[in-house]
Amino acid sequence: MAGEQYDYQESRWKKRISEAKQVLVEGLDEVRVLDNFASRLGLADVQCHAYQGKQNLRNFLKTFTALSDFTRVRSLAVVADADFSTDGTRDRIRGALQNVGLPQPSAPLTEVLDGNLKVSYLILPHWRGTGMLEDVCLESIKTDPVMECIDQFIECVKGFREEWPKPEIEAKARVHAYLASQDRPDLRLGEAAQRGIWKFDSDAFGPLKDLLQRL
Repeated sequence: MAGEQYDYQESRWKKRISEAKQVLVEGLDEVRVLDNFASRLGLADVQCHAYQGKQNLRNFLKTFTALSDFTRVRSLAVVADADFSTDGTRDRIRGALQNVGLPQPSAPLTEVLDGNLKVSYLILPHWRGTGMLEDVCLESIKTDPVMECIDQFIECVKGFREEWPKPEIEAKARVHAYLASQDRPDLRLGEAAQRGIWKFDSDAFGPLKDLLQRL
């Protein structure tokens, strides 16, 4: 599993490919979330790597596909946040794949074969054109009564701070507020996944489940 390939304290990627199924994600929190999800699905042959921000995907893929161990890869998937634009993220992923001579799926969860290699991608969240993994996590726990307190907190702070939270970080603010309500109030997104806080059986995680199971 990918968790064995990372020094989480120093955020250093050890360049070793150990599985035929590879998933590339934006950061180490995302690695933790997908590692945990794959483990819960019983998928022991999936390895995750962090490309450290979508702007670095092109450079990461160039290095990653040049590794001697890349020949063992049979399925490669890229997962990215939509942020402000699903279209922009899709074009960035397709451009990065094209830059290293890999096929470019036309849409999320669409698989393209290139010899023995299958390529796919997923943009989060799946239900709208903007957002991020945090939106998926929040959607999975939306029925928790505590979420009403989080909404009240966000609205209260908005009354004292102009232009807060900015649209691009509101999901992160809500996640931090929710995690502050847990027994361990200092958890990060990925640590929360390891403790079972995000509900992986929710429909919100359905597309990620499809991606992992179809690798």
